[in-house]
Amino acid sequence: MKPVLLIMICLISADGFSQQSNFPNHPSNNKLHSTNDEIQSMMVSCEQKATTPQYSIDCNFHQTSISYKQDRDEIENDLNEIFSQLNNPFTNYAEQLCNEVNAADLELIVTETKKEIHEKTKAMCNVSSNDEAEKKIKELFRIIKSADSETCVVNTGYKWTETFVYKNNSDIEGYWVSNPTPSTECGIMNISTLKPDKKFPMLWNYESQRIVTNKDGELSTGVSCSLFEDRKIILSWKSNTFESNCKRIEFSP
Repeated sequence: MKPVLLIMICLISADGFSQQSNFPNHPSNNKLHSTNDEIQSMMVSCEQKATTPQYSIDCNFHQTSISYKQDRDEIENDLNEIFSQLNNPFTNYAEQLCNEVNAADLELIVTETKKEIHEKTKAMCNVSSNDEAEKKIKELFRIIKSADSETCVVNTGYKWTETFVYKNNSDIEGYWVSNPTPSTECGIMNISTLKPDKKFPMLWNYESQRIVTNKDGELSTGVSCSLFEDRKIILSWKSNTFESNCKRIEFSP
């Protein structure tokens, strides 16, 4: 190989390596944890997108969260809503439940709560009056709702991508900020930042703020924009410990 050509190849390679090495610090594969009472964590993986006119990265987020299947404070309201939709005669509902439980596979019922629900449903086959049917049906719904309030659901399917641009000035260490545009008729904007830890710059903190810019608006579905609230979530590289009253765990579909 000619010396001049060899030198040119080396210069091109060196230039490419220089751009790679000069690219600002950014998350590669990092885990983030909630800093409030919301039980959630996220994996974030970022890739370099551009160097001009600004440094930018594309980040993929994968959220895992745990929530109660039923908020205990809402049980009574939910039950009242259900009961208001039930019409006489209650014996018709009892008959339907009786037919369903007879068709159920008892071998699939593996928890004590489900066995209790199965037995209460099976009792619908022996009601002798409309008042008895009403009492047993309401009792059954209370057991189901109570069980749901002690059941935690693991949600693992929420994924999204955000594009960030690099910001740097004399007052703040370099960080990454998203460049959002208002969406929907409510003008909802989500502004996110990724900032390195001051002591451990390879570890990251994430903050996202939702701003509703048109609370007087209305979605095409008729939902008022005033129902959407501004909010802020902060996740840190520092792990966290949460307390819960989960007696059962379910994984979301």
